[in-house]
Amino acid sequence: MVNAHDMEKQLQEACSKITDSLVIYQKEGSAWILDKIIYLDLNMAKYTLLKGSSYISLPKKLNTKKAIINVKNSEDKCSMWSILAGVHAAHRDAERLLPAV
Repeated sequence: MVNAHDMEKQLQEACSKITDSLVIYQKEGSAWILDKIIYLDLNMAKYTLLKGSSYISLPKKLNTKKAIINVKNSEDKCSMWSILAGVHAAHRDAERLLPAV
């Protein structure tokens, strides 16, 4: 949920899913009856949307693994360059912009 105004709708949908699951379970012969919900614990956290940006150096531990394509560039298209580098599978110098294209 990104928008706080969607919370009521999301809660209603969650309650409907729980109720539907309980009805199905009861129809299968469980003989359970939900009388009331005594307590509901709702935990929320702030979500910060990640955005692509220009080149950022990797920590040494990650850089030495050679498992991440981190193309050096000066524009806001690092995601595009990384995908292109992966598709074109540069075996050497994958972090350089020219071999990736």
